[in-house]
Amino acid sequence: MLPEPGDVDDKYLFALSANVLPKKPIVCVGTLTITQGASGPEISFSLQPVLSTDRRTPTGTPLVAGPVPINADGSFVADFGGIKVNGNANPISGSDLETTSTVLTGGPGALCKPADFICGAVTGQVIVPATINLGEGVGSKFTLQRITDPNQYPPPMIDCAGTTVK
Repeated sequence: MLPEPGDVDDKYLFALSANVLPKKPIVCVGTLTITQGASGPEISFSLQPVLSTDRRTPTGTPLVAGPVPINADGSFVADFGGIKVNGNANPISGSDLETTSTVLTGGPGALCKPADFICGAVTGQVIVPATINLGEGVGSKFTLQRITDPNQYPPPMIDCAGTTVK
């Protein structure tokens, strides 16, 4: 069953696990918004990068996408376009990060009630600090976990199997 407006009003812990070093995810705290579009439910994302050292303190500007359609099977494709992430949120190199494209693809069942855990694949092209393909078949993943205790965030999950990292 697809989520409805109001079903995802809590904050979420977002982790982007890049194929180059999957156990060092870029972490954001985000909000999701579901609205009723002309052809069905749509979702919007606002993901605030946080310091890689504490995974709590906001840094830089939010990464925003949507609204994008949620398909009847719970799948979606969210195109964030080019993004920029401050170096202090990048645990891989500590350098500023920039992409020409960043797309999150949630497969069938990715966005269904209760929407406590959402995951899928990341595609795109990093251009700063180095050229890195996040594209299909190379293993970059994303997860979104509902934050149930605002005083203590859960450890980030880096894949759809629920693998956590410290």
